[in-house]
Amino acid sequence: MMIHARYEDTQLPMTDEQLVDEMLILFIAGHETTANALSFIFFEISRHPEAEQTLRNEISTLGEAAFTPDSLMKKSYTLNIIKEAMRLHPPAWGIDREALEDDHFKDYSWGKGTQIILYIGGLHRNPKYWTDPEAFIPERFDDENARNFAYYPFGAGPRLCIGEHFAMMEMVLIVRKFYQLYSFKSSHDQVEKKALVTLRPIKVSGKIVKNPI
Repeated sequence: MMIHARYEDTQLPMTDEQLVDEMLILFIAGHETTANALSFIFFEISRHPEAEQTLRNEISTLGEAAFTPDSLMKKSYTLNIIKEAMRLHPPAWGIDREALEDDHFKDYSWGKGTQIILYIGGLHRNPKYWTDPEAFIPERFDDENARNFAYYPFGAGPRLCIGEHFAMMEMVLIVRKFYQLYSFKSSHDQVEKKALVTLRPIKVSGKIVKNPI
C-alpha cells in the first residue's frame, strides 16, 4: 500500500528513504507501545484468576483456530481483556495538539498556538461514562457501544493510529500463545507507572509457570 501510495498534490510516490522511515515507525513505535500494553495485560490477568480461566477456556475451545488471522480479529474474550487493560492503562495516555487558530468549545476558549492535551487516561476512568471505572471488568466490552465517545486507546479521527489493527492482532496472538502453555504470577498487587511520551510500567515482576498438561 505504501509503495503504491501517491501524494495528492504531486501524484508522486514516496522515495525509498521515506518508505524505510515509514516502516521503521510502524515496527519500532508499534512494538514499544504494544510491549507496554502487554505488560499491563499480563499484570491484570494475573490479578484476576477468573478472567484467566475464562481466557484459557476460550483458547482450549478454539483449538488451533485460535491463531488464524480471521480468529484474531473476531469479537472474543481475549479482545475484551486487551481492551479493558488498555482502558485502565492506555500506552497513549495523552494526545497533544496545537491550535491553528483562536477557538472555543462550550465554556472554554484558547488562542492560536495553544498546546492542548487530551487526557485519554482520565477519560477512560471517568465515572460519568464508565460503571465502576477503577475495576477490571473485561465483560463490559461485550457491549459493542462500550467504546463510543469515551474510549480512545488509539486516538480517533484523521489521526487514528495507523497500526491499530496490526497491534490488536499481535496482542491477541501473543496472549493466546502464552496462556495456551503458561501462566504469569505477579509478585505485587499494584503496578507503578511512569507517564512519558507513552505510559509504561516501572516494573512488572513475578514468575512464569508452565501449565499442567
